[in-house]
Amino acid sequence: MSSRNAGPGPRVAWALVGILTLGALALRAFRLSWPVLSTDEYATYAFATEPVARLLGPDYRTETNPPLYYLLQRAWLVLGDSPGALRTLPLVFGVASVPLVYALGRRLAGTGPALVACALTAISEIHVFFGREARAYALLTSASLVALLALARLASAWGASGLADGDGDAGREASASRAGAGAWRWWLGYVAASTVAVYAHSTAVLLVVLANVLVTALVLSRRLPVSFLYRWIPANAAIVALYAPWLAVTVEQCRSVLADFWIPESSPRWVASQLMGLYPCPRWSKPVLYALPLAGAWLLRRRPLALAFVLVFAVGQPLLLYLASLVRPMFYVRPMIWTTPFGYLLAGVALCAVRRVAGAPGFAAALAAVAAVALRGTAALYPAAPEVADTAGFVAPLRAFAPATDALVVAPAPFAWQLRYETRAAPVPRPWLGLTFGDKPDRLAPWYPVEELRRAELVSRLEGLERVWLLLEVHHLFPPAPGDGFEPALADLDRWGARAAAWRSGNLELIRFDRVPPAALAGDARGRPGTGAAR
Repeated sequence: MSSRNAGPGPRVAWALVGILTLGALALRAFRLSWPVLSTDEYATYAFATEPVARLLGPDYRTETNPPLYYLLQRAWLVLGDSPGALRTLPLVFGVASVPLVYALGRRLAGTGPALVACALTAISEIHVFFGREARAYALLTSASLVALLALARLASAWGASGLADGDGDAGREASASRAGAGAWRWWLGYVAASTVAVYAHSTAVLLVVLANVLVTALVLSRRLPVSFLYRWIPANAAIVALYAPWLAVTVEQCRSVLADFWIPESSPRWVASQLMGLYPCPRWSKPVLYALPLAGAWLLRRRPLALAFVLVFAVGQPLLLYLASLVRPMFYVRPMIWTTPFGYLLAGVALCAVRRVAGAPGFAAALAAVAAVALRGTAALYPAAPEVADTAGFVAPLRAFAPATDALVVAPAPFAWQLRYETRAAPVPRPWLGLTFGDKPDRLAPWYPVEELRRAELVSRLEGLERVWLLLEVHHLFPPAPGDGFEPALADLDRWGARAAAWRSGNLELIRFDRVPPAALAGDARGRPGTGAAR
């Protein structure tokens, strides 16, 4: 056996270390706590601080994401609840995905393309972003890559020689015993990683579906023996059994929660924008950068089984997601992130072909140009200074909140998650009330730290109170339809009391209303005392 078949040499090992430390870890850890938490990250914190029994109970069915990531984030809170501490969990999964890309890429296309793919994954804007966001997508990516690597190892050990080590003898692993030492670990790895993936995000079911499509095609084409199915079928049965509890919830949600979801209809324009978002780059660079994977696919045709493996997942997952979206809209960038390393691998195949034509200098120049374009987008992820959340500007005035005589009203209600997080060091007591646009019930209302009210019911809930604090979105990110805004509630509060003070922070405003006796209101036709706003 040649030395290159035994594993990567010292130069490759040092290249991997450099990519992991300088590329993956440094880019993900740099200014990790500086960006303000996103709305989704506030949601992660809210769910992660809920009791485990509630996360696994019937109330959780209003949330479309499986509970696994929230449970992991809950355990991770022992490291702290600052933005940086919350984001170290996805950072771990994001960094772990980089060597997994190399391991899978080396098996499919060889060391050179695998190193390029792993380097592009390390610096990719989309992977750096989701490797820093306290959401489940970095976990989805790393779990999916483990499952795919296990599948490739199992298929090659059972005779699919085109999925053996891309650098070595294609028949080397095919000649190994099908029940050889360590084979059971890859079966266990496939089952465990696939289960983690589907519990990280429900759309990972498509990974399992496509894996079965690939295996069926390999058996029918006699690339795999029928006896492979004797273990494959029980392995997939185990995945189904482990996923069955949440699968039942997903089926129910497709009829209820997902029937009116935020994702738009899958129009051609929307689909194109999401596919372009998988590989973001400046417009002037798109013709070249998007041509690289196509050229790589053409060059990889000499390894048809490896090419089939790549295309089944890189093309099949977006295609199935689109077809599912024709029933319920669910086509968007995030669930497709784990397919992008295949695009980088094909680009690596094309760039390595440049080396054969233009030599090492030409290859280095081409790779540097691609990396420069990728890093240009990644650089935009780092703010120039630590950001401050809008609700953080209200911590000081809300210290005067008196729960016995005051009420806090949040409009719209989801901002209560942000306010709760930003005031966690000095919690604002209850009661909190919440309003929604057009009085439409919010599916996540049971999880907000507010009691959801209809706009017309607000004043009736203020009986016996002296002050109302209204947290209001100034410029709506999603403008409501005419008549669905909060103007009626504001008018009712203006009749209930006087605007005693107001504070503006970013796109939010906090207004304090002091109760004015009805007699005083009737006796002052020219105006009410205390209407001046302190800003």
